Amino acid sequence: AVVLKMLASCFQQLGRSRQAIEFYQRARALRPDDTDILANLAQLLIAQVRLDEALDLLTHAIKQDPEYNDPFAQRARALVMQVIARFEDDRAARGSGRKAG
Repeated sequence: AVVLKMLASCFQQLGRSRQAIEFYQRARALRPDDTDILANLAQLLIAQVRLDEALDLLTHAIKQDPEYNDPFAQRARALVMQVIARFEDDRAARGSGRKAG
């Protein structure tokens, strides 16, 4: 798992998110409670607006280590993004219901 985590981190630093996610997921399969893996994978998922997946990972990370601050901050960011997305969806739905004048 350590090697997979290192490879994922390298891909993440290179901006190769797809590969980084793949390697973090493989590392997580071996160490499902590793808070660093969970937080780093969640960060990548947030960037791809895969918020529900990220929130699940962050909730798990917080349960594993409540003293680790990074998952709390990331979870707050993901929740804010969810609220904004819902607001924009609602606004767009209201706007599409109006008649052109």
